[in-house]
Amino acid sequence: MTGLIVDNFAGPLAVDICCGLGGWTEGLLAEGWRVRGYDIEEHVYGDERYPAELVIRNVLEMHGSEIADAELIVASPTATDCWVMYGAVAKTSIWFERAVYPGGT
Repeated sequence: MTGLIVDNFAGPLAVDICCGLGGWTEGLLAEGWRVRGYDIEEHVYGDERYPAELVIRNVLEMHGSEIADAELIVASPTATDCWVMYGAVAKTSIWFERAVYPGGT
């Protein structure tokens, strides 16, 4: 299949949730996927911007029907969200340790 030109609009649909600048999307496009990205805002840094269809949407308000036609869904929540979740887990872990081992370990 040498010389095959991939039409990015003809491949299977992938949805990139919390897409940012499109790290996942660039790889998917290179492999022939058609990609629709969702993010709460458009990210532009200099000349860099999202390379495919972009839907500005709060993903917490999405309905499943919006992505029902996707064959692949990837999601990359922000580092801030991960640290908030990690903080909650860490606090729970510290509380649990103190409750189980009141005098220390």
